[in-house]
Amino acid sequence: MYAHLNGVDLYFDVISSGKTVDFSGDKDKPVLFIHHGGPGADHSYFRPWLDPLGEVAQVVYLDHRGTGNSSDAPLETYTIEQMADDVEALRHYLGLGKIIFLGHSYGGFVAQVLALRHPGALSKLILSHTAPDYGFWDEAQAIAERIATPEQKEIFRELFDGVISSQEEYEAWWKKCYPLYFRHPDQEVLDQLSARSNGRYEVSGYMMANEIPKYNPYPLLSTIQVPTLVLSSEYDWVTPPSQGRRIAEAIPNSQFVLFEDSGHEPFAREEEQAYLDVVSTFIQS
Repeated sequence: MYAHLNGVDLYFDVISSGKTVDFSGDKDKPVLFIHHGGPGADHSYFRPWLDPLGEVAQVVYLDHRGTGNSSDAPLETYTIEQMADDVEALRHYLGLGKIIFLGHSYGGFVAQVLALRHPGALSKLILSHTAPDYGFWDEAQAIAERIATPEQKEIFRELFDGVISSQEEYEAWWKKCYPLYFRHPDQEVLDQLSARSNGRYEVSGYMMANEIPKYNPYPLLSTIQVPTLVLSSEYDWVTPPSQGRRIAEAIPNSQFVLFEDSGHEPFAREEEQAYLDVVSTFIQS
């Protein structure tokens, strides 16, 4: 489905109904927006693993402007602030009250900016495997130098430096470096994710070079008042647990959960059920 908002056709997909069926009286489910990482990736890597959250919430996946199934936009509009505003515009378009927002990785950047720019939009916030400022990159590089293969060490900085210059290079980077994102890389999962991915190198390159280095909501996180769940994994190289702890220490009404046997995407088989259990419990609490 598409919504024409802020000059783009924003793609979204809705999982499950908005009500639970109960013979004593149907009840409204909370609405959970789920925002993918990148920048420049799309929502496909969440599925089918996060679809079971539809049992406790009406799930809305979306692709941010310029990537996935959403339409292109002028490069200068690819900012974290604009993407947060796009989320708020979609909330209004769908006629929703306060929502729960789950942002994973770069989506967590959007989530933090959304919470600061549009505090009235949220009932709860879930920050999954993300960071509060650009400081994550120094730590990530040190970890990669320790754990990456020689081939990965040669190229892993290219994506984050914004120097990849074609879709072919972008897809080749992910094929070589995606195993870094898991503690136990499963080739079947990697092949499925690669085949279904619809990311775009132009968005990634522009934002990595021009926007991500400026990202720094950390000084204002103490003003976020909604209940917040912060998730990290012990073997996440790119947004290590120290980054999640910094967020949880800064946001007053927050809780921190560490997954001990997974990498950056624990929901993709590594600790799938544990991830679903933690998020479902928080949604229903």
